[in-house]
Amino acid sequence: MSEQVVGKRQFGHKARLVLPAVLSFKIDEQAHAARAMWNLLHAWWLMMPGEKLHGCPAPELPGCPAH
Repeated sequence: MSEQVVGKRQFGHKARLVLPAVLSFKIDEQAHAARAMWNLLHAWWLMMPGEKLHGCPAPELPGCPAH
């Protein structure tokens, strides 16, 4: 009973979004901004000393105990 699978089986439906050029450009800009923000937050997280990682992420934010 050894059968080889020729191709990968895919289940479900993959919807593709077709947008006008203006909306596509705006979404690309938003995606770029989101990636830039993620990169900045990730770099900030890596630069934080280990003892500060367990407390409030940013003491200047409302709702943090140090505020």
